[in-house]
Amino acid sequence: GTLLSLFWLVLALGVIRWTAGAAGATLSEYGPRYAWMGETMGDRVHTVVTTPRAIWLPLWNVVWIVLPAALFLSVLSPVWLLLLLPAAYLMGWSQFEPMHRLYYYYSYPFIPFLYWGAAAGLARLEGWLGRFRWRQAVVGGVLLLAAGVMLALPTRMEGRYRVPVKFTERQVWIREMLREAVPPEASVVAQFDLLCQMPLRRDIYPLKAENLSRAEYWVLDRQGFLGDVNGREYGGILQQGADLVREGRARVVVDRDGLVILQTERR
Repeated sequence: GTLLSLFWLVLALGVIRWTAGAAGATLSEYGPRYAWMGETMGDRVHTVVTTPRAIWLPLWNVVWIVLPAALFLSVLSPVWLLLLLPAAYLMGWSQFEPMHRLYYYYSYPFIPFLYWGAAAGLARLEGWLGRFRWRQAVVGGVLLLAAGVMLALPTRMEGRYRVPVKFTERQVWIREMLREAVPPEASVVAQFDLLCQMPLRRDIYPLKAENLSRAEYWVLDRQGFLGDVNGREYGGILQQGADLVREGRARVVVDRDGLVILQTERR
């Protein structure tokens, strides 16, 4: 277990390091999330060493967000906790809040290792109980309690519980509108949680001020998640769109139930 954990830790960090140094990585929307750490590896190491928060905060997020989902059973077999470290720091060092708070799918990298460690911890608990008469009842009770905790804890996905959530009628309607209103060959700039809703397009960009001039269609959802833009930037984008419409340089394709689709002049 120790060797496997260390191997995974070294492999994961090595892949992250290689990806960060790959050509074109600086052009990714994800690169700027780590810009605060510096440009070179030396800068990044210095930042981590001189910023205690960069060390303890990711670990704290694992303690109060990840481990409770399995009733802290992984703590009974501490070596398996090493498997959680790569994702903990990858998420924790990002300036993108949903990543370091493990919102949405950013908690997924922890799931297999969390329950792998929980299984090892449960096995250790059973070993400690030895020939105790009610050993199986205790282990079964712990399993049921862990399952209950997992279902009762709110996830980071808008406070819903860990049970399947139906695809809402509004989401179905949004997907239909996107398919009908945005031509297949169009270039699109889309809000964070609409990027995956958009049917396949050749040129699609995340909603940022610098990407607006690259797209013919703007797709926004006032009820959706803003992603990398803050409220002020989002308001500025909406105002810029309104100005283009007023000047006759864009038209409103859809403006209903929070969904806004603008078609701007071809560039």
